[in-house]
Amino acid sequence: MAFILAIDDDADRYDGLRRYLNGRPDVIVHVVACVACVAELLPRADVVLLDYDLDSGALCPGCQDVIRERWKGIHYVGDIADAGKPVVVTSCSSAENVRRLVTDLHRRGVRTAQHAAFETDCELRWLGR
Repeated sequence: MAFILAIDDDADRYDGLRRYLNGRPDVIVHVVACVACVAELLPRADVVLLDYDLDSGALCPGCQDVIRERWKGIHYVGDIADAGKPVVVTSCSSAENVRRLVTDLHRRGVRTAQHAAFETDCELRWLGR
């Protein structure tokens, strides 16, 4: 069983990924953005797909609660590093924000790849990582 944890406030961003997986029962994709959901699911994750901006005003896709804290994906880097999870940065934020996120992940020793959600066939790149 593979567990993909997407820390993102836009659950629709991963519809293409779910289509590629075509309902495979051996792969779970879970999208969350709030502190409680990340804390609950991060230990089970095999890989994290990470967005930078979590402040769209949308509710957490996992629990449908208001996202009150940690409105930027970079604030989860310490938790991810402590958990020893590899990361694919999916963010479409500004180049400066993405660079800062990737640099912080690398500085903390996190195995990291970067494939923004707007890249062609990004879902295949995410799965390839």
